[in-house]
Amino acid sequence: MVGFLFLCLLPWSALAENPKLSTILDGIRKRYGLVPGLTLTYEREVITKSMAMLGDQVKAEVATGLIHYKSPHFLKFQQETPTKEILVTDGNVLWWYIQAKNQAHRYSSHQLSQEVKLLGDIF
Repeated sequence: MVGFLFLCLLPWSALAENPKLSTILDGIRKRYGLVPGLTLTYEREVITKSMAMLGDQVKAEVATGLIHYKSPHFLKFQQETPTKEILVTDGNVLWWYIQAKNQAHRYSSHQLSQEVKLLGDIF
């Protein structure tokens, strides 16, 4: 699960207290809060602590895909590269599908990471 819950890049709990981040989140809510849904492309870069210790010797893992949001709490991450994976949540249950393994995992809301919960708070 850690491989796909890619939003763990930043310490979101610390950032949520940052006034600058609060301003950004308020702007997102004001601009997109009334839309019934939206789809965004994303690119994420993961640098683990061990990768960071090696410095420029190791390249970060990059993944791309789509984020689909539908009000009030439906969220879907559709990762296309490097591996196809889908993460879907309604705020209560999270499903994680790994296409290459033909496996689906189900998690309850109390098992969701703070990063996924933060995305729900944006909208």
